[in-house]
Amino acid sequence: MRIIRDFLYVDRDKLYSIYSQVFEGVVDQIVSSYVAEAHTSTAQNSALRQAKIEEQVAEATTRTENRSLYDFMYNSLENKLASSLSDLSSVDATNYHDQVSHSALVKARGRAEIEDFDRFDAIADKFNDLGTLVAYGILQKDQKVQDTLAAIDQDIKNTKDRNKRARLEAQVRSTTDLKRKAREIARAKNLSYDEEQLALLRMVATLFNAGGYEVTILPPSGKGEVVFRGILDKRHLRASPDMIRALYGGATTSEWTMVGQVTHIPGSPGAVPSTKLLTSSSSEEPSMRDPFRKLLGAMRAFEEMFMKSKERHEVLVSPIAIYRDIKINDT
Repeated sequence: MRIIRDFLYVDRDKLYSIYSQVFEGVVDQIVSSYVAEAHTSTAQNSALRQAKIEEQVAEATTRTENRSLYDFMYNSLENKLASSLSDLSSVDATNYHDQVSHSALVKARGRAEIEDFDRFDAIADKFNDLGTLVAYGILQKDQKVQDTLAAIDQDIKNTKDRNKRARLEAQVRSTTDLKRKAREIARAKNLSYDEEQLALLRMVATLFNAGGYEVTILPPSGKGEVVFRGILDKRHLRASPDMIRALYGGATTSEWTMVGQVTHIPGSPGAVPSTKLLTSSSSEEPSMRDPFRKLLGAMRAFEEMFMKSKERHEVLVSPIAIYRDIKINDT
């Protein structure tokens, strides 16, 4: 049994930086390989052989910039750094801080949640309409409603009393007022939000994470108490956000692996909450910097609120790669 990797994300900039430091001289090897191949090429390639090494590096990098190279480079890098990688797939709320705080590079494996903030903005704009649409579908399949309408219809056919017929017809109109009932169902099933609340949520998303794209790994042992939230650069995704959404939805059923550098650990000891900066006072004469400092402190307080979760510990990660393991029979 052999394991191959289906890469969903590779940060090329981080990969080149770390790889070139771990494997010294790798760029020269790429250039040498390229120049050797160029011997059989045109006069233009001959001019390249005479160029400075920096120009050769730039040209070779451009010519070899493809996914196969990145896959090979990453696999070589992870194999080389295996002993330095902290596997955090088994952490829980009692031990995550000690394990994470001493790790330069971490590896987390588990089911993934995908959060696309561009998509969030579009959905939030039409959220209540979507909730009502779902409720319509529920109503159309509600057998009680259909049975009630059938019974009333039969009563209407059987009665000759004009007043009773009018009351029954009014009851039909009330029963078939799908729009009102759909809204009631949407609210009951949390498929409807106050419009002002939605507007405020969209404002927060725009201010603090406009265009953001995040993948959160939920290690199986932590039961959702400790998760690792990767902040991604969409340029390095292997597929478009729309394609990823179509393939996986908002959460995966298979395990994904994320390797990267921890950038923020919730509840770190010794950290001074920015909210304290708002209440600090000084007897010194005020300066022009004071108003800026207070406003920046308030901004950091808002940033902390956006980063914190009271439902779980969210460790922030700057990913180098995210991939799925695929097992194949090597026979």
